[in-house]
Amino acid sequence: MINNIQPEVVTKKRFDNAMYNFCKKLTFNSHKYYIEHQMDYRPVYKSAGGRKFIRVKSFETARSRRNGSLIDGTDKGSIHCFVNSENGDIYKPASWKAPHLNGDCVRGNIFDSTTFENTDPHGGWLYHNSTYNQGFANGHQPLGSK
Repeated sequence: MINNIQPEVVTKKRFDNAMYNFCKKLTFNSHKYYIEHQMDYRPVYKSAGGRKFIRVKSFETARSRRNGSLIDGTDKGSIHCFVNSENGDIYKPASWKAPHLNGDCVRGNIFDSTTFENTDPHGGWLYHNSTYNQGFANGHQPLGSK
């Protein structure tokens, strides 16, 4: 407890449900982007391990096209972002192993869907001055930081 503010308790079930909805929204927005750009590539976003910071990876679907040739699905993925398992805060990646934690580093929260409403498959929404995350910068606060 800091400054007599009781942090909100995040249950595993609530966290898992919010993470599922977050990954589902990332996948939906990504597919929408690739359809609009007339591309066959359709990645799927899933949580993939980590203790304090859960990796969110994009995986190629079983029948994706890249550079015009059909490829089989793979278990290899690329890191899209990290999610803090304690409070649901979203961070852009600094590397494959760790999130970017310097300065004003929280980019959204999986418990507040308005903070990740306008995502893109390339991670541009994770940059601080991006127009994608203006809703989060304009008054939305990380969970438990009131």
